[in-house]
Amino acid sequence: MTLTQNILGTVKQLRSEGLTAQHQKILSIRLTWLWSLCQAEKTSSKSKWRNSTAREAFADVQYKSAHLFLAFVLNVTPTTCGQRAFCEKVVKPLLHLENYDQFKFSLEPPDKSFLQKTAREKEFIEAPDFVALVQALFPEEDRGI
Repeated sequence: MTLTQNILGTVKQLRSEGLTAQHQKILSIRLTWLWSLCQAEKTSSKSKWRNSTAREAFADVQYKSAHLFLAFVLNVTPTTCGQRAFCEKVVKPLLHLENYDQFKFSLEPPDKSFLQKTAREKEFIEAPDFVALVQALFPEEDRGI
């Protein structure tokens, strides 16, 4: 199964079930890795480069589609996303799709509450990309986080 098929399967699940307990566990870890301000990376320069590459790839996906981004984060580890070959063969084609309607889904208020609670606890509630994600996923609601 290709990554796009996996992502579409996740989108289907998000449409029918919202964020499952497994999704919440994954998002808590990966969104914290992406946006936490207190990341003291005591790693090699090669690891820092991979982390930087992965963060950039995740951000590029988010800028194209918040819905695709959420499903992408649920399916792709930072380690995988930090590989140049993966970015070239998988991420780049996703960034050049004509439209992203196939990835759209709606989430419920408990899902928004989970995202906000996690962001507060993990200290990324004010991260601009997190704010943009919530606004894109819940456009009909008050803009206040």
